[in-house]
Amino acid sequence: IVEHFSSFSTVNLAEIEPPDEPAQPIDELGEPLDGLQCKTCSFITVNKDTMRMHCKKVHQQAWVGEKSLLYKFVKVQSFFRTGGLQKYFIVDLVDAGSSENAQVENVVQAQLAEYKLTQQEIEEELQTLEAAAKIDKTGWFKRTGWLEFLKDRNLAHLAYQARAPDHSERKIKLAAELAEGLIERSVKGLATLTQELRRWLRSAKREEPDVRPLARLQNPESQAVYASYMVRFVCFYLRVLADEEQRIVRFREQRNAAAHADCRSASGSEEDSEEGDNGEGSEADSDSPRSRRTTRTTRTTRNQTQLDMVTDAHELSKWTDEQKSCGIKLWDALDGDDRAAQTEALLASISPFIFTTYHPVVLSTGLIQFLAVLGYDTGTDRLRTAKNYSYILAGMVYCVRVIAVEALLPGSQRSSQSEQDRDRFVEMRQKYLGDGSFSPMSEMISMLAYGKHIGLSAGNSGNAHWSLDKETFYLNSRPIAISRFRKMAQDLMAEAEQMLRELCWVDKEEDWVNVDLKQVVDDVTFTKRRMSFVDALGNKLQGGLDWMLRRAINTRGGRRLKRADGQWSVKSVRQYLRQVDRFLEVLLCSVHITSGQPGRGSEITTIRHRNGILQDRNIFVVDGQVMTVVRYHKSQSQLDKPKVVPRFLPPRLGQVMVLYLAYLQPFREYLTVQVLGGSFSDYVWADAQGPWGTDRLTRALRRETGKRLGVPLHTLDYRHTAVGIGRVAVGERFSKGYQDEIGEVDEAEVDEEGEDVMELQNARTTLMGVGNYSVPIDIVKHLSVRSIEAFRPLSAMWHRFLGLDGKLAAAQGTQTSNIDLIRRAKKRERSGDNSDGDDDGDDDDNSYNDSQGRQAAFMQRGKKETLVRKAMQQVLGQQDVGFRSAEQELALHAVIDGQTPLVVVLPTGGGKSLLFSVPACMDDAGVTVVVVPYRALIEDLVDRMQKRGIDCVEWKHGESSPAAVVVVSADAAGDITSNGNFLGYANMLSDKGLLRQVVVDECHLVITLTDWRPNLALVKNLRLLPCLIVLLKATLPPVREGELATSMLLPCATYIRASTVRPNTRYYVS
Repeated sequence: IVEHFSSFSTVNLAEIEPPDEPAQPIDELGEPLDGLQCKTCSFITVNKDTMRMHCKKVHQQAWVGEKSLLYKFVKVQSFFRTGGLQKYFIVDLVDAGSSENAQVENVVQAQLAEYKLTQQEIEEELQTLEAAAKIDKTGWFKRTGWLEFLKDRNLAHLAYQARAPDHSERKIKLAAELAEGLIERSVKGLATLTQELRRWLRSAKREEPDVRPLARLQNPESQAVYASYMVRFVCFYLRVLADEEQRIVRFREQRNAAAHADCRSASGSEEDSEEGDNGEGSEADSDSPRSRRTTRTTRTTRNQTQLDMVTDAHELSKWTDEQKSCGIKLWDALDGDDRAAQTEALLASISPFIFTTYHPVVLSTGLIQFLAVLGYDTGTDRLRTAKNYSYILAGMVYCVRVIAVEALLPGSQRSSQSEQDRDRFVEMRQKYLGDGSFSPMSEMISMLAYGKHIGLSAGNSGNAHWSLDKETFYLNSRPIAISRFRKMAQDLMAEAEQMLRELCWVDKEEDWVNVDLKQVVDDVTFTKRRMSFVDALGNKLQGGLDWMLRRAINTRGGRRLKRADGQWSVKSVRQYLRQVDRFLEVLLCSVHITSGQPGRGSEITTIRHRNGILQDRNIFVVDGQVMTVVRYHKSQSQLDKPKVVPRFLPPRLGQVMVLYLAYLQPFREYLTVQVLGGSFSDYVWADAQGPWGTDRLTRALRRETGKRLGVPLHTLDYRHTAVGIGRVAVGERFSKGYQDEIGEVDEAEVDEEGEDVMELQNARTTLMGVGNYSVPIDIVKHLSVRSIEAFRPLSAMWHRFLGLDGKLAAAQGTQTSNIDLIRRAKKRERSGDNSDGDDDGDDDDNSYNDSQGRQAAFMQRGKKETLVRKAMQQVLGQQDVGFRSAEQELALHAVIDGQTPLVVVLPTGGGKSLLFSVPACMDDAGVTVVVVPYRALIEDLVDRMQKRGIDCVEWKHGESSPAAVVVVSADAAGDITSNGNFLGYANMLSDKGLLRQVVVDECHLVITLTDWRPNLALVKNLRLLPCLIVLLKATLPPVREGELATSMLLPCATYIRASTVRPNTRYYVS
């Protein structure tokens, strides 16, 4: 067989030609396919993207508007469908036996096709606003002047010139990148401008600076959107300039061709003239086919003229000679490789559009003309209303301001700029950047104010409704079953809980931990950096990293993170952290969905779990519930007064959040820093680039809602859904204050709740009354108890609707929390019972009450010695520790046992510092205040304590956060007259049950130096504090004990003395 067929010549598959068209279908090739045939060159494909690329590259036809002008649908077949051998040919599916029907069908299809083309031409004509310019003159469109300006123009063609650069537009694409870089450079330069100049820059008034300085936007996504508008302006005017250059070239070519025309063209003109004379009056019958063809030809001619998509933009753009000249220089510079020179050319080309004035027509300036082009929304094929346009105006105003200051005061030259440069900037700002300056900026400011006024008073179009039985909610006609919505919330929470257990390698219920949230103490007023309720000693949550590291050694799943040599496997760690990120995405969705009123994406993704360097944390435990407090607001960077909204998590989800922050988050941070070389982050949801963006929340929401609801919802869709459902499930209060944002448009904040009647009766506003009179001690910055009481019921009703308000069994006693275990152990120790049996509840209460007056015996002697020894090892930084004297040991135990007032006299080098540093390292130590008389001693003491890992700070005016040891200057310790004095801070600690003792070092100075340091005499005011007081001294003659007792109000002090004789030391006075 092989020998037989080898005698035949083979054909190259690529050379096989398809049959003549239209061909009869070939059954062996399968069912004919739906194909597209190019109307210009008969190219055939079955892929619309391929046709789009063909029209764009081969015929330079834009893929906009109605596509039937570019291709038609046909039925095709091919001998090959893969390997690049596809050659499609058109097949005729009409049965030969029905030729008459086929003829009718062809006629009908031809008529429909012609009508469709006519419709397209009419729609093209409608895009020119001819009719709209006469009747649709609303207040907004009268104010913008768009209808008259864009009259007889094709809006789609105009918008096409303002698009982002295509891949084939090399120079315009480079210009767009340069524009983005220029705006970023200009924004960075704001940081080096003085506050006053930034206030002038932000002001809309010509003669008065704004109260707030111009700054970088808080939301990076909004910053990028704002920059995109200026990028599109650069693309727009460069395309027009490039088209003008091409027109000049074409004009020169046509002129040269006309110059070489011969007499044949003249004779041809005579023949045409004769033919025209002979045909005059031959088409009087308007119904004749020739008449219809003439009408058709007229429309076609007009349509072909409009296919020149730059014509309208070119004719509308009436620019000055300077603007054109700078634009041409930029266009030429884009051919080079010097990025710095290109950026400067770009800045020079934008500046003439900013620093210019108009008279008398405002739409005669390039920027305002471009803003009119941006007024057309290609998505809806309509002009933008004020509500949908204000954010574009705000973006352009912002970009113009930052570029203007970069042009006048370049950031790279900031150090060498003089007062004359500053005065010139103020002068140019007044001339071109203020309201009423007859400049493009003046018009933009005026339009923005008008647009905001209309936008804020206008509502949104309806997009949601309910079914009659209230079991289905429709958003944009997409059905959302309420039962599935509830189940989604419940399943997300359950999945987050299960994923947390798996990430902690917990298989057995007895290995899992739970925290009784009602026992967690969280003081929301403490703002020390890197602090949270997890770090509070009394909550017993600091050992999470230690617990996880042990699990990594003792469990099979944990050991997978390490290599055979015991070192961490980078690959395995990365895989594990990806699993943690997946858990965090589920947790993010669960928190967003179950907390109550949904916030903005950038609000929830920037939640901090501990205090940062600039901002306080956002997660608290209040009365057994986990509360998230959103502080983000679009004007916070200027006002420093964000709109604060508290939300509460369901009990089970609150438990998951606390356990994550106490156990998994420290372990994740450890792996990131120690293994991958990353850094710390105060955000709950963050990566190496910082906190997650809204896009991450959107992807997670779309995935989870699509999987669980059957309807993928992005961030804004979910907000609409939650608010719509909440109105019915919770009440109208749930949706109060929700209106779609129109971008980061500056607007006055309005008190949505109105003024409080009681405050008005007191002749003051609610803001004045709440913020200044009887301020609650548990207020979070900008968050009052009244806000919590207002928002907590909303969250509770939302939890009830979702079926998530059930009490957590573990928190009610089915499992014992860590805190309960510790407390019960302490009670057994107090009573001398070390058995493992359950304690009777009444006995526990009695034991606890009886122990209140016996704090000196709160643990057995042996265990106390062990704890003291461990604390001494931490303080001294060594394992071999001991007491230097019996008096030192006696004094230390007296301090631990709570003996007060206590005066301890130990010689120099006798170890007095152990008397306050060792107790600070023990459990439930509270806060120890150490009063030190000299600056050098303060700095040395704080440094030594911090190096030993003891939480120690120096108190300064304004400090409000606690520490294990607080060192304060003796001159400030007794002050009771100045604002923010130390005694107020100490009383605050005492009121919270945190202040344990006050230690006065070098106490003799209160009786020896008061003549020239009178503030030392005020140290006695510390006796007003209801806590232990200990006085330390190296030498105190017994004869002066009475004097010390009088100065420090110590009538019945206990004295512990050690010998201060130094036989190897002598001194004399000559």
